[in-house]
Amino acid sequence: IELTVILMSNHPNDAVEVMSQCLEVMRNWMGSNRLGLNPTKTEWLWFPASRYNQIVPSLTIGEEVLTPTEKAHNLGVLLDARLSLEDHIAAVSRGAFYQVCRMSQLRPFLDRDAPRTVTHALVISHLD
Repeated sequence: IELTVILMSNHPNDAVEVMSQCLEVMRNWMGSNRLGLNPTKTEWLWFPASRYNQIVPSLTIGEEVLTPTEKAHNLGVLLDARLSLEDHIAAVSRGAFYQVCRMSQLRPFLDRDAPRTVTHALVISHLD
């Protein structure tokens, strides 16, 4: 199960308290439906206002204490705490370049019209 929770608050302590309560409710719901929340796979990002930049809170799920991650995937986009998208752009570029290299290896085995279709399937699909 993948879940995205967006929470805005005037003070970091309020946000952490509400988020911890939300995680506990979710953990209880999952337990009652014979599912488990795996704290080791749980990621969360902290986007503080500039005046709270020095505060690095932690969340608790059961006995596990979670600190914010540097990067996390959300709906196929790699986000970082600065919301710069630099890492996402680099990852998409790497994936597209890899597919271009694969395409050059396939080229000798394709007829005249096939490269356009293969390029669309292997390269362009990574850019969408």
